[in-house]
Amino acid sequence: MARPKTHDDDLRRQLLERTAATVHAYGVDTLSMRQLAADAGTSTSAVYTLFGGKEQLLEAVVVASFSSFTAAQNAVAAGFMDGPAAGELAALGREYRRWALANPVLFSLMFSGALNAYVRSPETLACAADGLAPLMDAVRRGQASGALRGEPAELIATSLWGIVHGLASLELAGMGPDGTDWNPVYEAALAASIRGWRT
Repeated sequence: MARPKTHDDDLRRQLLERTAATVHAYGVDTLSMRQLAADAGTSTSAVYTLFGGKEQLLEAVVVASFSSFTAAQNAVAAGFMDGPAAGELAALGREYRRWALANPVLFSLMFSGALNAYVRSPETLACAADGLAPLMDAVRRGQASGALRGEPAELIATSLWGIVHGLASLELAGMGPDGTDWNPVYEAALAASIRGWRT
């Protein structure tokens, strides 16, 4: 009889990925801890040891998704602490798209509402809020430097977020006109959006 896999980070990551894929494809109600364990070649006790239960597992998917997204945004922002506001905002927008295209399942789960019921613990709420922090900080720095208009930072950030999120969602859904080249679409939309908020 094969020994169960060690309860390590690799197994944890694999279980999170399989959970996300299952929920994305079939919904939360179809998630079976027994089937998940079998698919991962481990035991249900390993799943419970790592996560505690189904609800905690789903919360962990939320945390992992937003943490990955936020880390990608923070990595971009770190290179622009003293740079021009327009360049930082454009770079954050490009990274938003890159991350969404590289993580379509997580992107869908984060914003489709499928896991909204599991974004309620202090940790999950904080992770979800952290995702917008790099953009908010970039807007505030741009305003402090005089490069961006003085409207509420939340208004500017949410407006820019809506543009990149909408385009990423359309691209992932294949909803553009036939043969759409999304690169110039993104660049034009980013440039126009940022230009509209400059002083």
